Amino acid sequence: MVISLAESYDRRSEAGCVLSCVASQRFFPKIQGAKRCMIKEKLTIYGRLGASDFPDWIVHRARRLGLGGRIVSIGDELIETLVVGPADLVDAMEVGCSLGPISVQVERIDRAAADIDVVDQPFAYISGG
Repeated sequence: MVISLAESYDRRSEAGCVLSCVASQRFFPKIQGAKRCMIKEKLTIYGRLGASDFPDWIVHRARRLGLGGRIVSIGDELIETLVVGPADLVDAMEVGCSLGPISVQVERIDRAAADIDVVDQPFAYISGG
């Protein structure tokens, strides 16, 4: 029995959304009924974060991962972000932020569910937010 790639994808997505949403959008954009495993989370980053390049670094990494969201507040010891995307890519964003650029020292990152509606918008820094 020969199964097409699209049929194989449909069967696996029914079992629990095996492929990430980004991959499904990039490689299988016309498959009907592809499940979206999007999560919305608030990442609160703590540490010595006073470097001026960290917010731009966060925005760049989030956009590279195809995540939506925004940076909502910045301080020397705390940065709050709202992130929307597939769970595995939000996890990758958390890991990336924990490593950060050499100019910062991240001590911890707290995650919490967020109620935001920015799924179709690219990640951005909203100044004064």
